[in-house]
Amino acid sequence: MLTRFTAATALGFILLACAAPAQESPPGPLLPGDHDARIATPEALLGFPLGAKPAHPAAILACFRTWSAAAPERLAIETTGFTHEGRELIVAVVSSPENLKRLADIRAGFARLADPQGLPEAASERLLDTLPAVAWMGYSIHGDEMSGADAALALGWHLLASTDP
Repeated sequence: MLTRFTAATALGFILLACAAPAQESPPGPLLPGDHDARIATPEALLGFPLGAKPAHPAAILACFRTWSAAAPERLAIETTGFTHEGRELIVAVVSSPENLKRLADIRAGFARLADPQGLPEAASERLLDTLPAVAWMGYSIHGDEMSGADAALALGWHLLASTDP
């Protein structure tokens, strides 16, 4: 008798849990802070909330190309190669207009620091004083890692659209 009661009670709780309406909080901003309205959100470009489903590689490229067209002074896109299935691989460089104008010099400076053989100490110090901080972020290096590409969209948009100091 106790077993039937326990089973019936457990089934009742399960049914109640299934019948209870989901309590969802309203969605918040993608990332906090103030953002330039000229830069479309990933959601606006994808047609669904970021993270609701994986973004297709073609849609990711389209987002970055749209952002580059909206703010070419802040975003440079470079093709670095293609996958074995022919999908384009890119590097998106988000920076100040001043840094993007001197991107080749910045790269050359870091290349020189990376191989400092024969580099005088004064020249090394000058490079360290004049080169901007750089952060390289690689997303989804393995074919079964889908969330990294979505994270690239979120952070790419935030870095480009943020109007915070």
